[in-house]
Amino acid sequence: MQNGALGEARTKAFLANRFWVLERSVDVQGADFLIQRNVLNQSVLDQHPPRFGIIQAKFVKSERTELRIPAEYLLRRDSEPVEEFFLIVCTGYGDAERMFLLSAADIAARFKATTREGREVYASPAAALISGSNFEISGARDTALERIDNALLAADYSRNRSYLYGLGFGGPSPAPLEADYLLPIEHYHGSIPEYFDRLKRSATTALYSLEEAAAPLNTIIESSDPFVIAKAVEEVSYLLNAEGRLSLDGGQDIYVEEMMPAVRDHKALLERARAADVLGAFLALLEKARTEFGRFVTANAGKPPAAVHLSTRYDQRTLRLESLTVWGEDRQCSGADDGEYAQCRVISTWPGHQELCLNGRWAFQPDWRTKETSANAWVFRLVLQRLVDEQTFGTGT
Repeated sequence: MQNGALGEARTKAFLANRFWVLERSVDVQGADFLIQRNVLNQSVLDQHPPRFGIIQAKFVKSERTELRIPAEYLLRRDSEPVEEFFLIVCTGYGDAERMFLLSAADIAARFKATTREGREVYASPAAALISGSNFEISGARDTALERIDNALLAADYSRNRSYLYGLGFGGPSPAPLEADYLLPIEHYHGSIPEYFDRLKRSATTALYSLEEAAAPLNTIIESSDPFVIAKAVEEVSYLLNAEGRLSLDGGQDIYVEEMMPAVRDHKALLERARAADVLGAFLALLEKARTEFGRFVTANAGKPPAAVHLSTRYDQRTLRLESLTVWGEDRQCSGADDGEYAQCRVISTWPGHQELCLNGRWAFQPDWRTKETSANAWVFRLVLQRLVDEQTFGTGT
């Protein structure tokens, strides 16, 4: 980390000669800087506002160090190199200090596209860079600064902003999920927090695509030169589908059919529980089912039983829990299937009591979402929730 801080300090001092520098973050991979041209006659409110650049600083101690740059820093969604990204590599100490400058196009052409820890990156051993001087900043440093400056001057504003948003600089700030929908209520229709996050990501991606397409679309409308218009069509062509229609990234995931039924059920169930003044006890009952199921599954992971039982007793009016036990049985249960979720059978049920039975093979199978076996408690919870709702609140979800 000390070397990283050293590379950061050298890079920041170098950039400050020409740019306003906003430090973003420092980690083992290097430091990211957001830079803006140091001019006083431009502001973000101008008709032609200033563009911003991203500089990633790295310090290499030896030629064996591997340089890695995430692909999303280097390439736009149309796979073209980003003009406003540069890498600065620092090495050496004292009189042996050296500094190298590479553009996104330089890196894409000379580094190898690969995957590291599940992330697409461009990687190269430091030796390939620092053993020569093709990219070294030497002599008058104004030339290197001028190169960065010219790239920012040439950058398209809409594409520049879309690129920055994609890396987490500025952009829309999605509102958090309302607290009521974080309460652990199960639904036949799926998980509201998962739908919420998916829609936020999809809408954000679609907005980035829309902003990136705005400049060439505006050129098509305003230009009287067919050549300029044809070039603008090429710029936006990666957003066209097979029928030649504009298709936004993320747009196909904006609608989630199951979300509205889940939200309606969730809202209605909370209203019924609150009207009966038992919401806290209701949630405590469901939480106890989760923890006891998880404890049983963990203790019996080596030898799963054929069936898993859950039995509850609680006060019919207040839902105050008296007992909840989970145990295994070496034979399948008899009882009524619970509709859609046939893995769970209702052995007995009346106000203040339920006994449920879950197929052991399914109970000990890792949940497809979380990969945790104990997460399958959601089926017990869902059936228990429905029965309590019917018998205490007079209806069911």
